Amino acid sequence: TEKAYLRAADGTLDKAHPDIVHDLANPGSPKTAHGFLAEALARRRAAGTTPFTVLCCDNLPANGATLHRLLVEFAKLRDFRLDRQVDAGLDRQVDADLAHHIADEVAFPSSMVDRIVPATTDADRARVAGELGLEDAWPVMTEPFRQWVIEDRFPAGRPAWEKFGVTMVEDVGPFEDMKLRLLNGAHSGIAYLGLLSGHPTVDRAFAD
Repeated sequence: TEKAYLRAADGTLDKAHPDIVHDLANPGSPKTAHGFLAEALARRRAAGTTPFTVLCCDNLPANGATLHRLLVEFAKLRDFRLDRQVDAGLDRQVDADLAHHIADEVAFPSSMVDRIVPATTDADRARVAGELGLEDAWPVMTEPFRQWVIEDRFPAGRPAWEKFGVTMVEDVGPFEDMKLRLLNGAHSGIAYLGLLSGHPTVDRAFAD
């Protein structure tokens, strides 16, 4: 999922990526997430419809803010190209209307998810087949704990996700820090120290 952001080494939009080049030249038939979102928001704006909220669920820190920044950057390039097509011969950049619209009017709440997905085993496949009566070559197994945190920025309203265990917050940043520093950091520390102690897996290190 992170690759779909199409970022260059410095974190900005990879303007030379073939799919970005295609979408800028063919805004009506996009290939990238940037192109689809920009075209959808442009059509809603042209129709006088309120923009939708872009809720990013990728496992990436500050995912909403990152997508917002990249999409505004993409929209500026798109606006410039379209303006040049309309006003042939104009050798300067004009106002990027869609980019301004996305920057000022479209919400991009960030989110964070935390749920461990262990490797699927033959025992898992057998249990799933026994319970469902179907053979699944790779059922996705999860641990009981789960956490989904979403920034509560939905100008047009939203479902009552908190009724189903979602934590709605003003800023997802502290929750990301807690996950990375307390959970992921501790898990990595146990793995490294466990390996040095001769334990091939984290559960064996815990059992020591």
